[in-house]
Amino acid sequence: MTKRGKRKLENFKQKIKHKMRKLENMMNTFPSSDSDSSSSSSSSESDTSGSRAPVGPPETTQTVVQAMVHRADDQPQDNQNDYLETLLGTNPSNENTEGPEIAADLALHWESYLSTGLDRDSRKKLMDQWKIPSNCKYLKAPALNQEVQALLSSVDLKKDNFQQNIQDIVGKGITAESFALTKLLSQRETIDATITQALVDSGKLLTDIFHTISTHRKYQLLKYFNESVQKIATKQNVDTLLFGSDFGDKCKMAKSVEAAAHDLQKSGPSKEPQSATRSLNYQRQNFKKRAKTEEKRGGERFPRRTRPYKKSSRDNRKTAGSRSLYTYGHKTRRH
Repeated sequence: MTKRGKRKLENFKQKIKHKMRKLENMMNTFPSSDSDSSSSSSSSESDTSGSRAPVGPPETTQTVVQAMVHRADDQPQDNQNDYLETLLGTNPSNENTEGPEIAADLALHWESYLSTGLDRDSRKKLMDQWKIPSNCKYLKAPALNQEVQALLSSVDLKKDNFQQNIQDIVGKGITAESFALTKLLSQRETIDATITQALVDSGKLLTDIFHTISTHRKYQLLKYFNESVQKIATKQNVDTLLFGSDFGDKCKMAKSVEAAAHDLQKSGPSKEPQSATRSLNYQRQNFKKRAKTEEKRGGERFPRRTRPYKKSSRDNRKTAGSRSLYTYGHKTRRH
């Protein structure tokens, strides 16, 4: 708690204690029931001034004071908790996520089936006992379309059959529940509405599980389709067949439309074949000549001499000057 909160708490305690002292003084001023009404004013003043004992027992007054002080200690913390709860909402950990208890024997059997499952004979007996209603064919697991079944590998066929068996079990469970619900609806005037509503809610959840398995089966098989067929498959509703009864017709229609669109598509400009003969205005492409590195001499190949390093004009002047001096001196010596 902050210093400001402690200060407020201490002030609140002091106010309570001050009020309790006033209350005690007021209780002490009342005359006792045992006092004589005929006593003189002097004697009553002396009694009240001398004794001034409270009417009630002192233990009761002290208990009340302690209770109010304890209440004062708790009140600021409660106000703080209420303020935080207003800002943050209710504490999620305090929410009760468990519902009311069911019958003990029923809970025991449900937990056993959820843990170990039904044995094969019991499952087969229940599956044979409950038949799919004639007016609700969709409770039977949807079969694969023939066009799709021809595309699947053996591994994917086994996976799909396993999920199809799960759907059949869920469908038989919905059938049994629907039978009980039909009986209750025929006597709905005498049956509690909460019982009927509970069965309806259970049926909604089971049918949603059935549809979720169908959707999972569909999306597992989309990898076998091309892009155009995938668009059709994702929009198809499930009926007695997984991709719908009109899936094959829609695929054929899409294929014919695609072929017609391909025929109507504008072709690109035709390219004329190049003639073997060249016109008179044909210009030969300029190719960069490669530098010759060899030359022939008497039928043999020798590396070609490269040009000597070109001297600068300054070097040429020096060479010419030295040559003229040498010539002049040579002529002088001859003469």
